[in-house]
Amino acid sequence: MNTLLNGLKDQSNFTYTENGAITHRTTKSDLLDMFALGGAMRKRSEEDRYILVLILSLCLLIQYNQLFSSLGELTIERLPLMLCNVAAIVTVISIAFKNKGIYLFNILINVVGGIIALIVLDVETPNGIMGILSKDNMHYIFEHNNVILIPILCLVLRVFTPFEKKDYKTFITYFTIYFLFVFVVGTIFNALGKMNNEVEYYYCNYMYLFDKETAAALIPFTAGLFDINFEIGYATFYPIVQPAIYLLFVGLGTGMFFLLKKLVK
Repeated sequence: MNTLLNGLKDQSNFTYTENGAITHRTTKSDLLDMFALGGAMRKRSEEDRYILVLILSLCLLIQYNQLFSSLGELTIERLPLMLCNVAAIVTVISIAFKNKGIYLFNILINVVGGIIALIVLDVETPNGIMGILSKDNMHYIFEHNNVILIPILCLVLRVFTPFEKKDYKTFITYFTIYFLFVFVVGTIFNALGKMNNEVEYYYCNYMYLFDKETAAALIPFTAGLFDINFEIGYATFYPIVQPAIYLLFVGLGTGMFFLLKKLVK
């Protein structure tokens, strides 16, 4: 799969010099390209740096809107409440209004979530290896790349002020609000599915909080943890898995916070 994607990237990256020699448009590495762009823009004016990341965030929003508009029937699962879908929307808000709270949520939680998503590569390939080339899968890969790179570029270009001690509390607050929201909404939707015998329509698995099979396919040992649950009416709760996912992201975000705080002063 990686070989195929790299081959496509090579083909799309070719260009020609004035003398007709073959060259490349970029370094062929998203990470190196990001640092090259950051280095090139670092000494530019504050306005130039701000406009650059604002345009990139708008591109991310437009790209996500193209995917969302092409989904066909709207179901609960397709609402833009998954972590990286939220990032595609709020990244431009954080930059346009210079909202550091949303930015902290992006760089400490959404970047971590985007990296995890690209590692597990949770895409569908019904036609074998060539299925990776489907429109939805390409959107998946491009979206998560941008969700990771844009907040980091904001950091490199100092669009927001360096991290302070008070920012840690802000990060925890914003993430907790998001987590509780998707936990409550997801619990209600899945309960409505059971109550109305329309499980497929109401099904949702925000942050992998509700679906044993999906979680077990990615991390096999979690299957047993989902078996520990209780019900209140039609609602099902998982007292080990759901708090564990919250604490996992808080831990990863905390590590990211102190690492970036030390690296960027």
